[in-house]
Formats: sequence, C-alpha cells, structure tokens
Amino acid sequence: MRGRDEVEGEPSLEQIIPFIVFNYQGRYLLIRNPIIGEGKRQGKLYSLGVRGHLQEEDLEEDLSSWAKREFEKEVDHLGNLSFEVLGVLNGEDESLGVVIMAKGDSPQLKMREELKLGKLVTLSEAVGHLPFMNNWSQVVFDFLRSLEEERG
Repeated sequence: MRGRDEVEGEPSLEQIIPFIVFNYQGRYLLIRNPIIGEGKRQGKLYSLGVRGHLQEEDLEEDLSSWAKREFEKEVDHLGNLSFEVLGVLNGEDESLGVVIMAKGDSPQLKMREELKLGKLVTLSEAVGHLPFMNNWSQVVFDFLRSLEEERG
C-alpha cells in the first residue's frame, strides 16, 4: 500500500479508484462538475459517476462499504443502496477504475458540494451531454447503453 501523493503522477504505479454510478429505476445520476482554476477539474463538465480513492482502511472492508463511503462523500441519498461491480476501466491517467453500480430505492439525492449539480436522467436524456462527459463516463455510458439494448 502506498499513499495517494506517492502514486499520483507516477506512471509505473496505478491507483485503484472507485467510479460509482447511481441508478434509480433506469435513471442515472448525471453530475455537472464545476470548472475550477487552471487544471479544469476532471477536464469535462459532466460525469455519470462519483470518483474516489482507495484508503488503507478500505483493505479491511468489503467493496460495498468502500463504495458507500466514497459515494456518501459526494451525494446525500435519502434511502437504501445496494452495490454491484460492473467492471474495470484501465484509465489513461495511471489509474485502474472499479466501476460500481449503486442501486437506490429512492430518487431523493442532493449533491454535498455546493458547486456541483446532479439530476437523474435516462440514457436517452444523457446522450446530448456525451461529448461533454469525462472519458470514464463516456465508456460507462456506452456499456450501460449496450446493457439496456441486451435487455430489450
């Protein structure tokens, strides 16, 4: 285990980052991120997921606890959540993303960071935002759309 500051920017070391996608009855949380300062936080305005970081204490917990903690840092959800791993993304930024679906039993959400906005959308409604989504969200969007097509 190495600290976040030690692995960020080090190409030979990959960070494991959860990417939690919220779903309520076929609607997904589309997050509008603020653009802050020179780095233009996360590069693009929209995201279909909440990103987090693995911490040493997470190694002693199960994946659901890890995902719940990271999701609740960003989103206040008034209801119960269940978690399911959808897959793994090999990021361009020396990171390995674990894509996790958080299924909620309530549509009541509030973003914790006042500069962020979130709304529940269907994939059809989200398609217009696709060019403005971060890379991980674009990949996850395509995956979710293929799942929906398979289910008919």
